[in-house]
Amino acid sequence: MSHGKLPDFPQARTTDLVAEAIGSETVIYDGATKDAHCLAPLAAAVFAAADGKTSLADIAAGASAKLGEPVDLVDVESALAELEDRSLIAVATGEGVSRRAMLRRTALVGGAALAAPLVASLATPDYGQAGSLSSLSYVVMVFKDAGGTYFRQKIGGGTNVCGWGFATPGSNCTFAKPAKTSESCISGLSIHETANGTNTNITISWTDSSLTLVDVRIKCANICHVIASPTGTSPSGPYVGCP
Repeated sequence: MSHGKLPDFPQARTTDLVAEAIGSETVIYDGATKDAHCLAPLAAAVFAAADGKTSLADIAAGASAKLGEPVDLVDVESALAELEDRSLIAVATGEGVSRRAMLRRTALVGGAALAAPLVASLATPDYGQAGSLSSLSYVVMVFKDAGGTYFRQKIGGGTNVCGWGFATPGSNCTFAKPAKTSESCISGLSIHETANGTNTNITISWTDSSLTLVDVRIKCANICHVIASPTGTSPSGPYVGCP
């Protein structure tokens, strides 16, 4: 990481990120690093305003209005430094400042630096490679390619199986077999489970960009719930998992 200065018009990263507002905070899942980041209200406001066209002063003014409390440039810079530390802000070579450098700078000028972290991060395991956080039994997914061929894959319970021959026990777990199908597995398919209050969230990632996700069924105990309109591009979600 560079330790120069923050960009005058910061740009939030947009690729491989899934963001969800939870109350006044925002949870961002990074599909590239498999990390989940919980943004405090100030960091969430700064991240949302960092469109590459808005100045630091205007971000501060917008955050002040949104949060209903004074936000100055030091507050914005501190939030941006933490977001940059998590690679959530795009910075050019020679730009960027770490949170540690930011705290040193504000201390030297006698400013009141924000001591409490504005971004909390944790690594999320790939489901099937580590113990589930909930009662999640498995996730079965159906993909479709441009030629109308359907692919199916199930992850969970220590198994990762492909095609149309495997069983999907439990109520509401079965997807009707289309006329044109393939037994091939989906490249780079993985399930990521993150804590979310009384339930969990799951996010689905895959590397074959020619395939569109068309059906998701998440089995909790003996019942599957169907995701009504799954996002067709990777990463897809987060979706409500299981308690």
